[in-house]
Amino acid sequence: MKGFLMKKLRKLLWLAILPILSSNAIVHAAPKGLDIYFIDVEGGAATLIVAPSGKSLLIDTGFPGERDAGRIAKVALEVAGLKQIDHCVITHWHRDHVGGVPMLAKLIPIRNYYDHGLPQTLAADLQAEFIDAYKQTTNGASVTLKPGDEIKLAGSPKSSPLLKVRVVAASGMVAGDESNNAAGSTVRRELRGESRRYYRQRQQHWNSTYLWPLQIF
Repeated sequence: MKGFLMKKLRKLLWLAILPILSSNAIVHAAPKGLDIYFIDVEGGAATLIVAPSGKSLLIDTGFPGERDAGRIAKVALEVAGLKQIDHCVITHWHRDHVGGVPMLAKLIPIRNYYDHGLPQTLAADLQAEFIDAYKQTTNGASVTLKPGDEIKLAGSPKSSPLLKVRVVAASGMVAGDESNNAAGSTVRRELRGESRRYYRQRQQHWNSTYLWPLQIF
């Protein structure tokens, strides 16, 4: 009789624990959100965006050498849990933005590179060695982005919301200035008055050498 009661009690305890285990499983299965990591590269910039789909985009790579590339790789691999960086955007050619590309590519695979076009002539504040190292790392296969262009951060699961990164301004132009494409028309409607004037002025101030800003939507 005592043995029968013990078996009955164990069964009741298991039935009581089962809903708790099930609820924990549901919590862990909750969909991921949009994660943005601002990585300290002591000058320059490095911003890692991870979409709910798991696709990733890195904006700029910091200085040359091991320090900044190591910091970015640590965040990507250990904090964000990535196995690769899907998209890498270089906003301009100063060494504290493009310099980290060669070392970073050795630490984590980078699938796609983007910029606003390789310079035909070098300004006084640009150094050929870092641009040459970038060209060698990308095998000359980087994509030149123009205002209104979009990078889709899509992937599985299909239920994840589709995120896009849109180029608002680059190479002295603001999206929609001289464009009849759908993306340019959309940005023209969204950027009105002061916003459009501000981005145009910033491009002129930087002598058309920047790809900035980018818009996530």
